[in-house]
Amino acid sequence: MNFLIIFFPLISFIIASMGSHWISHSGCGIIAVTCIAFSLIIVLFRIQSLLSCQLPLNTSDLASWFSLGNGFTATFSINLDGLSSIMLVMILVVSTAVHLFSVDYMHNDFQKERFLGLLSIFTLFMLLLVTADNLL
Repeated sequence: MNFLIIFFPLISFIIASMGSHWISHSGCGIIAVTCIAFSLIIVLFRIQSLLSCQLPLNTSDLASWFSLGNGFTATFSINLDGLSSIMLVMILVVSTAVHLFSVDYMHNDFQKERFLGLLSIFTLFMLLLVTADNLL
């Protein structure tokens, strides 16, 4: 369930930037805002369970990048603890508000889908920066 936090902005980027030929202009905006809001809802449930001490702090390993002969392994992992969860809430609240207001602000722009796609990938990279388990 932890990977869904970064999966929804990725889906928003893919749909807004590549699916705009098949979806209407308002549909891309609705999908982008909904995907970012779903990530926010997941993080809010996550932080609620962290505060009630029902869910342990954990690291989800998604993939292994490389490993060296001396036992060092660089993994692509999502680290969710109290501090990263609070930062995720801050990032996603601001990002959801920016997505929501930019849909209405840019309603006459002919490249609104491109802007929403770039905004979604910016949100994705901020989430990856906060949840990264290691510097690589």
